[in-house]
Amino acid sequence: MKPKKHQRLGDESEESQHLAQNPGGDEAVGELSIEAASPGRQTPSTPRHERKRCCGKRCKVGCAAIWLLIGWWLVSLLIQYPNSDFWAKEIMQSETVETILYILSPANRRTYDAIKAYYDSQRPLILESARHFEANKAWVADMHLDGYKQYYYYDVVSLRTFMMERRWLADPRNDDFLWEKDKCVMYSWFRRNGFPFTEILREWHDIRGTAEQAVDLVSTDMRNRSGHSQYALGSSPVTYPSFLKCCHITQGHLKSTHIVHNEAALEAASGEGLREWMVSHWDQRPNDYGRAWTEPHDRLVATIPPGFLLQAAWPFDAEFKIYIAWGRAYWGYSIVWCDNGRHLHIFRDNTTREYTLALDSVHAAEIGRPNEHWLFTEGHMERIWRLAEGIALVSGIEMIRIDFFLNRMSGELRINENSLSSGCSPVFRSECKFFSWAWAEPLVTRDFQTYQTPLRTYELSIFDTVHPPPNLARAMPKLAGWVRSGPDTSGSTWRTSRWA
Repeated sequence: MKPKKHQRLGDESEESQHLAQNPGGDEAVGELSIEAASPGRQTPSTPRHERKRCCGKRCKVGCAAIWLLIGWWLVSLLIQYPNSDFWAKEIMQSETVETILYILSPANRRTYDAIKAYYDSQRPLILESARHFEANKAWVADMHLDGYKQYYYYDVVSLRTFMMERRWLADPRNDDFLWEKDKCVMYSWFRRNGFPFTEILREWHDIRGTAEQAVDLVSTDMRNRSGHSQYALGSSPVTYPSFLKCCHITQGHLKSTHIVHNEAALEAASGEGLREWMVSHWDQRPNDYGRAWTEPHDRLVATIPPGFLLQAAWPFDAEFKIYIAWGRAYWGYSIVWCDNGRHLHIFRDNTTREYTLALDSVHAAEIGRPNEHWLFTEGHMERIWRLAEGIALVSGIEMIRIDFFLNRMSGELRINENSLSSGCSPVFRSECKFFSWAWAEPLVTRDFQTYQTPLRTYELSIFDTVHPPPNLARAMPKLAGWVRSGPDTSGSTWRTSRWA
């Protein structure tokens, strides 16, 4: 018997006295009372201590069988995935681990149940949005699923990536994937639509020659504060600090962004590692290793020519990564680095969940942190949801992620980047599972509108009256106040909007 709550282990109690008088415990008392109530009951011939030993043997055999099954599962995974990175991500993201943690951990059960309840509340809203969503045919025509609950988020992303490759192999002009995979193209699309983003100071691509020659040219242009070479777009004065980004590499783990602290960094022989960084990244091609879609993804991005862009710094208090399905923002999160780091997840019902990056809290969250309520009370999240939905609507892409910087004092937002195939941390595996259900269900039912255009996704513009983008009527109220009043008529692909 366990001691009662708040009872010290050394205290004598009625329960301890009862146990002293009945060494067999309540089980023995229960047996005697049953037999007394049933005179005709046959007393088992096996002595009590032998029956216990027999039960113990059965338990040991059962436990051994379970451990053998787990061992067989782990060995099979080790043979199939020898890369050690797999063990840090894929196993902890497996449904098997999710189920085990749900059974063993009350914190995991609370988190999972909260995620499921949120999905149930958002599902009808997503389905209703999908019914009126004009999906760009380039993204959904070849996306077919025979169900949705049996697929995880990575399964649907993989299906999308193979679809993009098939379209491109059929016709190289079907390079809509550049909308995200080439940062120069990505920022050009933001600019074409007048969306708010941080100023692009310079941009270099289509440079002929070796990596050393290209780096020499870029370095010279960066030192020349007022001029630029024939290969550079943009002549805005270079300010510091600024960020040099690879256009042809989008993966964060490949360190595709380098901060330039000051002009002295350009003049130094080593450039604080800047020159070495540029040389090594000029010829580098993305490798989205460890993903189910690695091979088709890497074949697509290998076609992107190398390029760099220099982006000004902008003061912000937080970055938010917003996931949108069928024109409706479903959830978002912000990474806050303190202690081991934490993911603050934000939801449409004005609630939050916080995940730490420690293994002892995988799949479990602290629900409802009151010190983050300013995101809702000051109206920031409502503006972020609306702007994210407006951008997603005019793209016509059924699922995207848009990242924003927020300056709390002014309330201003700047787009950082978009994503078509973002990863999902094993720490919040269940969040991604239910989001993938919201994304995939309309692909099964096909209950959405279809939009067809001769333009590629990155050529769409809200100012185009000949080929207007999809969902324009739904998007414009959400974009009101965030876009300039007319298209950029400068004739230059580098000039930013008034928000820069």
